[in-house]
Amino acid sequence: MRTTRHQFWLKYQAVIFDCDDTLTQSIKIRSKALLHVARELQIDLDEKRIRAAWGKPFDEFIAILFPGIDFQLFLERYEVAREQYKAIAAAGVPQLLTYLSHLNKHMEIVTSTQRRIIVQDLQSLGLLNYFANIWGHEETTPFSKPDPRVLSQPLANLESLGYIKANILYIGDSVSDFRVAHGNKVEFVAVTTGIENKEQFLREGLPSSKIKASMKTLIPRCQNTAK
Repeated sequence: MRTTRHQFWLKYQAVIFDCDDTLTQSIKIRSKALLHVARELQIDLDEKRIRAAWGKPFDEFIAILFPGIDFQLFLERYEVAREQYKAIAAAGVPQLLTYLSHLNKHMEIVTSTQRRIIVQDLQSLGLLNYFANIWGHEETTPFSKPDPRVLSQPLANLESLGYIKANILYIGDSVSDFRVAHGNKVEFVAVTTGIENKEQFLREGLPSSKIKASMKTLIPRCQNTAK
């Protein structure tokens, strides 16, 4: 018998999300801000280089794209640029978070980006209060995706709250996210709203049924009213 989307969610008590390109349209928006700063600092940068470094821990990511530039100087310019290029939620995200909140699901984020940037993005979108914890790369250091140990602290925290791995779902847009989940024996669902496609997940061994075009496909049809 086919499992409905509502039945699918009944299995899980806690959900761990990646953020960039999973909850927000990050590469599309942040690339504009990064290119803006690069022009100001007279750094040769293009979208191809941004995509190649995307997903690395934030400080490493910036060191690759802005070699020789003081990190604090970059942050000052980047904060100003981000005011011009505002965060946008990925398709279906507000509706899915509302639905999961109504089901009393515990939700957390594990990201390679600075926690402060994620908080600012979610705050501007009115989505911050859905999440009990946001684990930025500062909290998971020295480990980073795709090292499974990046989930060590988040999972220990969830287990201390009474959640078990069998009832935890991880949702992300990258193969690195899948490797992190797989290495911890946590069930995973991919959304292809980032730079990696369905074929890349299939080659990693993720079943087709666990690969979704967007968050919209995870919302029960009666709840999915957004056009």
